[in-house]
Amino acid sequence: MITDIFQARYDRSSLVFFEFQTDGLQPFFIQCAHILEDLAPALGLDEAFFRNVHDRLAREFGVGRLIDGLPNYTYACGGYLVRPRGLTNEPYDEADVFLKRKFSLLELLFRAAEETVAAREAAFVPPDRPRGLFRLTAPKAMTPSLESQRRALNAALTELNQRLRNQRTGLAYHNGFLHLADDALSTARTTAPFWEIVAAPRWRVVDEEMKAAVEHLDRTDQDAVVHALCALESAIKILSDDHGWSTGKERGAANFIDNLAGERSSAFIARWEADALRALYRDIRNPRSHGGGSAPPAPLSAAQLKWVVETAMGWIKSLVTREDRKPALTGYGSAM
Repeated sequence: MITDIFQARYDRSSLVFFEFQTDGLQPFFIQCAHILEDLAPALGLDEAFFRNVHDRLAREFGVGRLIDGLPNYTYACGGYLVRPRGLTNEPYDEADVFLKRKFSLLELLFRAAEETVAAREAAFVPPDRPRGLFRLTAPKAMTPSLESQRRALNAALTELNQRLRNQRTGLAYHNGFLHLADDALSTARTTAPFWEIVAAPRWRVVDEEMKAAVEHLDRTDQDAVVHALCALESAIKILSDDHGWSTGKERGAANFIDNLAGERSSAFIARWEADALRALYRDIRNPRSHGGGSAPPAPLSAAQLKWVVETAMGWIKSLVTREDRKPALTGYGSAM
């Protein structure tokens, strides 16, 4: 199985860590090791957990062990994370690759911790779990142990992001992936709340599409807008389907947008909002998701690419937030 790692996403063409940054980031990795040291007993992360992370990363690096001479996989992961550059004569000990490999391990450790807690929460079924329609709207009470694990994980992720900012790495961590951070204001108002929303299983496809958009945006790739607007379209479809506003005759994004603005939805969005959404697909997404022929669309600038991705995130956040303020959902159709 191929694992998506930081180093593979951010090659020399998209991100370069310069020589002078190497030693300056060493305290950061030690601090992160302390975070993981606190998190391991709180989540019950055992040797099998660390062996899984180690082996997945070693496979992507094409090596047998991340670091030799340590007694177990827990120490191998910790030792690799805090290892100073120049300790060994490894062929990949160049500063840029060295740091990207350490970020790859850091990312995968936190991703695996998130996956562990999410799997435990998904597997838990309360003895008095509601049935029928109300099972989708009633809160899923967790055991004190699961609640404690979620709090510990959230605290660890908050500290990780704060330390990423403090060290001016230019990176942020959300939903299993490190990516280039945006400016502080848009991160606080749009980006961070967006990733919190799409962490729920209901929005898995939206989360995956937007991660692809961010990856392409970091490379100034024109496909970033296609992925971002696919994420927005998926969110619109989910809302339409879950509320029973879909008719089954929809042929594209415009029809689902009409559902959100129509009588059946009691004008979930206003007409002017529907017009603005349709313009995103008519003028930006559609010309780039079909063959351009002899007149391909003009490429978007880096600023325009960023605007489209942030706009899609903002729309998704807005739609989900206003859904939360409406009465309990009815008419779920196939979701029941």
